[in-house]
Amino acid sequence: MRITKAQKIVFVVLCTISAVGIYLLYNPHVPAKLIFSFNEDYQKTQLNGVDVLINSDIVIEEDKVVRGMEQTKERAAKLFDVANEDKVDIFVALPGDRIYDMYLGKGNLGIYHPPIKTVAVDGQYTGDLSSTIIHEYSHHLFYEYIDTLKVTSEQIPEWLEEGLALTFEYELMNNVLVKYGPMFNAIPFKQLEEIRDVNSHTIYLQGFYGIMFLLEKYGDSIIRQLIEGTVNSSFHVAWAKLIEEPYETFHDNFEIQQGSIRKLESLQGDHLKVIAYVDSVKEEHGRLNVYTPFTSLALIEAYAGIGELEKAKITFDMYEPFINNPAEFADLAIMFKGDPSFNEMLMNKGLNYALQYGYDTKEYEAYLQSVQ
Repeated sequence: MRITKAQKIVFVVLCTISAVGIYLLYNPHVPAKLIFSFNEDYQKTQLNGVDVLINSDIVIEEDKVVRGMEQTKERAAKLFDVANEDKVDIFVALPGDRIYDMYLGKGNLGIYHPPIKTVAVDGQYTGDLSSTIIHEYSHHLFYEYIDTLKVTSEQIPEWLEEGLALTFEYELMNNVLVKYGPMFNAIPFKQLEEIRDVNSHTIYLQGFYGIMFLLEKYGDSIIRQLIEGTVNSSFHVAWAKLIEEPYETFHDNFEIQQGSIRKLESLQGDHLKVIAYVDSVKEEHGRLNVYTPFTSLALIEAYAGIGELEKAKITFDMYEPFINNPAEFADLAIMFKGDPSFNEMLMNKGLNYALQYGYDTKEYEAYLQSVQ
């Protein structure tokens, strides 16, 4: 078959168009918004210096997203250094949007696509869209960090990456347990690495518990040490050098935690039994095997309930870093009615928190009045 000159020209043009399309789609230096927002109905806004494109049928809490992004960058700086963050585009999309149909719609609430430095979030999610945006934005910061080390995501277990993202989401938004629930069936971490279902709650939750365990026992620097230890070795070799707990049995800690959470929930309101149970777990398994935020809150309520306010205050110091809503200070203040000065201090902490992070102070004061 003879190919005419016209056919050759058409073939070259089609190849050129395809090549340009592939280049645009996978070149991180070409903004994704030029590709995906063309001729689509997005409201564009800048939040904390990041371009956010929101389907015009969706409303998000912009102030909350800005606060979350600021705090995420601050927290990320403590866990891993992101010296030169590239621009990232964030889309909050709906079915029918090009970016939604390409990356979402298969059970993903959100996704970060490293080649084009783009976050896509499912605007149909009826929960807290802000926390999903923060979760995916933290993935962006994580990839920016490992890129500087020339470490690929394949060298890092998915549970660590997702566990870190949930840690940001929990510490800044307190949304993890609402979205995923507190329970999961702990399995060996090597087996966890073999799960191919990217939406597996076990990967997310067991990863989250694993990260929280490591941070509490070894400090913030352990995440950087583990990741940087993979540069000239493997993650498992780095783990063996840095972590006291064998990787093969690390999951045992979270079987204990699961039982502790269930037990604490079943004992809620029986203050003496809560205290006795926590003491027994500490004695048998060590303090780190009782998940601190849950346990601390249960203990504050239990100690305050039996009038042991000094012990409740000590436990509050452990719990305070996990507070991320002014209403929590109001709820805690009620427990300390027997100590007027501490009660007042907690109410003021709540007001200061509301002022610092842009919450409506009138709403906080109204809530305070309603629970007093």
